[in-house]
Amino acid sequence: MTWERVWTVNEYYDGPIFGVADYRGIPHVYDREWDANSDEYGPHFRLAKIDPDLLALVLEDWEIWLRWQTAIIKKRVDIDTHPALPEERARHEAIRAEIGNRFDALKDGPIEATGTFRGRDGNRQVCWRA
Repeated sequence: MTWERVWTVNEYYDGPIFGVADYRGIPHVYDREWDANSDEYGPHFRLAKIDPDLLALVLEDWEIWLRWQTAIIKKRVDIDTHPALPEERARHEAIRAEIGNRFDALKDGPIEATGTFRGRDGNRQVCWRA
């Protein structure tokens, strides 16, 4: 089993749903597939390689969110500031606008794999199985 880096967890529901993680050492967008039969997320993910420019934006926005999460834990800000500290709100909004719908084309990636995640934000890993 090879454990790889999880760069971001942009959507989470009983486990990671959508974000960026390495697949065979290269950053990819991962998107967990919905299982209509069980009416919940299944074990399979679609993966697609992410271009360096989009990755840079995603990682910058992730760092903004991590700082916000730390401030929430330390009770320095209220939950209604989610997902960015007040002083970083404008940059977060600019990043989101620049990302726009660029993820849409990646959500139905060409690679299908099952992923097992471990760890917590900032130190999370995944093991992919084809």
